[in-house]
Amino acid sequence: MKYVIATIMTLVMLMSVSYAYAENFTVSVNGDGFSQSSLTIGQGDSVTFTTDIDSPYSVAITDVLWQIQTGMIGHYAFDSDNPVTWTFDVCQTHIFEDQYNQFSPMTLIVDCSTQESSSDAPNYTGTYTLLSLQEELAEVTADLNLAIEEAGILQNTVNSLTSQLTSSQSEAFTLEQLLTSAQLELSQYGDSATVTNQQIQELTSSVDTLEINVSALETANSDLTSERDALVIERDGWKQLSDNWYAVALEQVRVMVEVLGL
Repeated sequence: MKYVIATIMTLVMLMSVSYAYAENFTVSVNGDGFSQSSLTIGQGDSVTFTTDIDSPYSVAITDVLWQIQTGMIGHYAFDSDNPVTWTFDVCQTHIFEDQYNQFSPMTLIVDCSTQESSSDAPNYTGTYTLLSLQEELAEVTADLNLAIEEAGILQNTVNSLTSQLTSSQSEAFTLEQLLTSAQLELSQYGDSATVTNQQIQELTSSVDTLEINVSALETANSDLTSERDALVIERDGWKQLSDNWYAVALEQVRVMVEVLGL
């Protein structure tokens, strides 16, 4: 039995040992600077940098990963619609600055000492049996599977909405081109004495119809974007929940091996 449980634990840890305990932190970068002057994270954690600056404008900060890989100084520009997330696997200190040194820098410390040692068994004061831990592990596994399933379903929905949005945006672009062409043709008709009022009215009606269609598509695109963004937030919530359940499941298996000596 000890061999079976140890094998299960090994397989689970090999699947995603770094994924189970990784955390994500958010730092906003706006006109007043970084939302905090310093941040300490653990090895394997990630940081998402966001901003309220809308496209076509952007904010550019130190691209520390580029510097690590190339040894060259670089900056990464992003806007409110395109935040950037970096994962830090090397334990060291990074200094983030804006490209034009307009506000105070931020210090990021990647601290390996914050990682819990998987070899240290926790101090339990309650009574544990193999049966009770197996029952708890079964419940946690069921919750984990549910969270993963929900996250997968939401991811598929997000992909579908993204595809619909891309198609709708392409259709809107085509209609805008047709509208521009129709407006140009109407302008040319207005300068021609040989064009009848009926032809002008028909073309004007066509232009009005195109304008209505473009407006409707723009509204639909906005609704699709809002729906997709809401689903992304919900999906990320399920992902975080699956992370939490996964960590609990690993802890239960570890207790079986180390505390009970199975």
